[in-house]
Amino acid sequence: MLTEGVHSLVDSGNQLLLLYGQARAKKPADAVHPFGYGRELYFWAFVVAILIFAVGAGVSIYEGWLHIRQPEPLRDPAVNYIVFGIAFLLEGTSWTIAVREFGHKRGLSSWWHEQRYYSNFSPRLDHGDMAVLKVQHWLQATGATDARLARLAEISGLEERTLLCRFIKATGLTSTDYCQRLRVANAQELRRSSVLPIDRIAWDVGYADTSSFRKLFVRIVGLTPGEYRLRFRGR
Repeated sequence: MLTEGVHSLVDSGNQLLLLYGQARAKKPADAVHPFGYGRELYFWAFVVAILIFAVGAGVSIYEGWLHIRQPEPLRDPAVNYIVFGIAFLLEGTSWTIAVREFGHKRGLSSWWHEQRYYSNFSPRLDHGDMAVLKVQHWLQATGATDARLARLAEISGLEERTLLCRFIKATGLTSTDYCQRLRVANAQELRRSSVLPIDRIAWDVGYADTSSFRKLFVRIVGLTPGEYRLRFRGR
């Protein structure tokens, strides 16, 4: 019961930390944070994860080891069942609220389809083609702002046609599609963590034509930039 008590206390504290992080993330941009405070939510979520595993799980493991070494006979279990019942009620209420909130945001989308809005672009890096890998690292470092085939061929040290064939074989994507997805992934990060307008974000990731960028964003993500921000910032 001591373990359950500590674990419940940690859970309660974690809820307060998440609420604090949400409040901080909604603060408008200022001179110190010109891109806003959106990343505060990720920081406090990280703190919560550490507390769950370091404190909650740590105490559980410690208490479990003590009871294995020095087992005690079971006494009156009534208090145990009461504690478990209250914990089940509170945790169930929290879960129900989370499900309702998620259901409200997903609209008519299925649960599995909704998850793609929260996934990030994860390119293949274990293919073993060092020339292509060199290009991938360069694109990642530069944000794919210069996606000219001639420049990519220069980075890889290969002929353009050779690079195209090896790039598709290694990554499963054409170089153009790869760069588009990388740029959109960068735009998603800015959309989540800043209050910048979409035309500024489009320019920062390499698109002068905001209209074309919006269409590309919808094609890859499945949401408009405005809908995407609402899902993450609740605005």
